Amino acid sequence: MGNNPTGAIDPVGLCDAVIGGITQSSTQQETEAQTSFANSIGANLSFPYAGGGRFGGALDVIGQGVTVNDSTKAAYATIMNSAAQTPAGQNFNVFTFSGGAQAFNSALSLVPAEVSSRIGNIVYVSPGNVSTLASGNTSTTVIANPFGAIDNIANIGSTGNAALLWTDCSHKANCTFQQFGQLLKPKAGSPCSKPTTISRGHGSGGGGGGYGIGTVGMPWWYGAMMSFVGWVDSIGTGPTESVTHMIIY
Repeated sequence: MGNNPTGAIDPVGLCDAVIGGITQSSTQQETEAQTSFANSIGANLSFPYAGGGRFGGALDVIGQGVTVNDSTKAAYATIMNSAAQTPAGQNFNVFTFSGGAQAFNSALSLVPAEVSSRIGNIVYVSPGNVSTLASGNTSTTVIANPFGAIDNIANIGSTGNAALLWTDCSHKANCTFQQFGQLLKPKAGSPCSKPTTISRGHGSGGGGGGYGIGTVGMPWWYGAMMSFVGWVDSIGTGPTESVTHMIIY
């Protein structure tokens, strides 16, 4: 292994990605356990819905079923970053929470086949999605609360061939990642050489993401509705996410 770089293949993966859900940002107490898990495995972090509220975030998730919005782009940038830090021919893994499942799956449809074919393990924690979830090339795991109303609604469209793990945490990231963090580490690979946090930029869109980009081909009223939703979500919300990396398209 030491003098055999072509044969030194990590069987689990390299440079994983952890993708957050609606309302989440890296500065919130509600994401501490999730961020701690990402840091413990040296993964890239993505907050595709940073700066937004629940209502706008839910519409962001639904909107990704019909168009590419800023949430999709933030997840796409994180996937490509993980792929770039993973040598050709080796796998990396993805962990998502809540609406991060939809952001990841929408972004997955945009990445090259060479990248998607190298996603080994996928773990969906309380997935929030409107489409069927993709399976990992090595394994797929869904963690959810079978009796939680939010999780039951969010799991509509979940992949049918995944290993299911039940939790009593409802739809709370800190609780779930504290409960399953150690169990999930074997599904993680080696740390990224340069772990990166990517957040969605701010704008007037649904949840704060800026729908000026991503509404191409949509009717005029869709953009107007998203502007209104962004205004509603901005009422009473706390500090928004600071963008650690700007993504230029």
